[in-house]
Amino acid sequence: MKKSWFVHSGLDERQARELVERYRKSNYLVEKNLSSDFLTWDVSVKLPESSRPPRVDKTFQQKMWRD
Repeated sequence: MKKSWFVHSGLDERQARELVERYRKSNYLVEKNLSSDFLTWDVSVKLPESSRPPRVDKTFQQKMWRD
């Protein structure tokens, strides 16, 4: 299965620490870096990619609105 990096940006220290803990418990490769503004953190995690495209959200689609 192909894996790629996903980045959570603009996190404070507590949020970043919590995310790193959760991903490490699930055995994912995680990196925590201070962002370029020196105030927030970026958390990068290597996650598996799906071979299928994402499903279309049908929350607001009603049969009467279709053509």
